[in-house]
Amino acid sequence: MTVSTLPLNQDDSILVARPNRSATPALLAGTFFGLVLTSAGVVSFSVMQGNWLALPFALINLLAVGACLLLSWRSGEDEDRIARRGDSLTVERWRRQRHDHIEFNVYWARAWTEPGQFPGRPRRVLVGSHGKAVEVGSFLAEDERKRLLKMIRSVLSIHPAPPLEANVSFK
Repeated sequence: MTVSTLPLNQDDSILVARPNRSATPALLAGTFFGLVLTSAGVVSFSVMQGNWLALPFALINLLAVGACLLLSWRSGEDEDRIARRGDSLTVERWRRQRHDHIEFNVYWARAWTEPGQFPGRPRRVLVGSHGKAVEVGSFLAEDERKRLLKMIRSVLSIHPAPPLEANVSFK
């Protein structure tokens, strides 16, 4: 996971959460090419033994693995951005080609967790107020979600600077 905090000034900050993407496109392509070569060797041996059905099964297997690698790479482009600018808290979520944007008043917004949708799933981190809520960090592991929740709560608890003292004298 990549979670970064960008403090802009005393009242403004931005949290950006992205999934961990440790493989490069070249590494994924190399892995897939290695699987193709290995499968070609196994299929060649099987065809020489008279097993012609190995070829279509190997092709189906390689197509499935290639699709999974592609989906894995595309899900690495997801991002959640939580920005506090003055009295406004903006949550932006990018999921594949979809972009969601929701704003909350920072004084009413809160962050909390709820159990996952299914047993054994990690707890969900939600940000919301007045009956509206949005899940953030859905691509993160359980411990990373706890860390994200703490960071969101710290952004929400930033108090604006007190007004400058005025020189007033009472007589």
